[in-house]
This record gives sequence, structure tokens and C-alpha cells, in this order.
Amino acid sequence: MSYVDYFWSDRGDETGIDILVGRHIKGKLALKEMASFVRERAALEEAYARSLLKLANTTFSVADHCDGTMEAAWCGMKKCLQEESDLRSAFAGKVRCSQFLISVSLFERMACSY
Repeated sequence: MSYVDYFWSDRGDETGIDILVGRHIKGKLALKEMASFVRERAALEEAYARSLLKLANTTFSVADHCDGTMEAAWCGMKKCLQEESDLRSAFAGKVRCSQFLISVSLFERMACSY
């Protein structure tokens, strides 16, 4: 079977076009779901980053009792939490960027619909 036999427009058989339109519609739905998933993932990463930063900035009573290497370890642990928070926040930004690209792709698909 050739392309002409399957998709030729002057034939009464529209199965080729029906298949293409069906795939186009399914693709739009899949992109909507993917954009929603990625948007939720970015929100979770942002919330987690804020929680880590809040924890890192919290002062616990143990800090008052630290001396020497324990104080250095405590400060190092808090610094690691702050750095992880920054990394999670940056990752959330990249996820939001990918969600934007998915949304643009969806918009382009919708613009091509007829």
C-alpha cells in the first residue's frame, strides 16, 4: 500500500485522515497531561526547597551547646541544607522551563487544529 492509496483526498475512504486526526487529538491530550504533571513536579520541588531553607535557618538549642568540631559540623550541616535548597530551587526553575516548552508545543498543536 502506498501513501497515495491510503491518504488521497478524492477517494471516498477517509480512514487515513481519520487516523491522523485521532492521533493529533490524542497527542494534544497527552501534552496537556504532561504539562500538568511537570507543573505539579515544579511546585513540589519549590515547596521542598522552601522547607529545607526554613529548616536550615531555624536555630535549635543544640547550637548553644556546641563547641569545637561539633560547632563546625553543625554549621556545615546547615550550610549543606542551604545549598541543597538552592539546588532544588534551581531544579524547579528548570522543570518550570520544560513545562513552558511543553505548553508552547501544545499551543502550536492547538493552532494547527481545524
